[in-house]
Amino acid sequence: MNDFYYETLPWSSFYGNYVWRQAVICQEIGHALGLGHIDEDFSTNIPSCMDYAAIPYAHPFAHDYEVLDDIHSHVEDFTAPASPPIVPPGLDDASSWGTLIESNGPVSTYLRDLGDNQFWVTHVTWAEN
Repeated sequence: MNDFYYETLPWSSFYGNYVWRQAVICQEIGHALGLGHIDEDFSTNIPSCMDYAAIPYAHPFAHDYEVLDDIHSHVEDFTAPASPPIVPPGLDDASSWGTLIESNGPVSTYLRDLGDNQFWVTHVTWAEN
């Protein structure tokens, strides 16, 4: 966790403690899992780390768990390949990179069809001489 805001700024004496750090970590993990803020105007203290509150909560609220269940309980329509992808040899030879699919300034992207619905993408950043 970045301690800059807790140790160097004027409000560090108020927020620079274990309880507030736990609340912030809980909120950042919630964001990483797909949760948004519950209340951003400090109007209501909701007992959740996803609330901007004057009182820190170091745990999610029951509703947060329901939202996580909605976000992550479905099954994607995905079929994994039967075997690990084949790494094509000779990538040091430009002719083995495949078909140029995008070129943007010094960056080019090539696509090589390996068969069996497997593809190899090569990104090249060109250096000036």
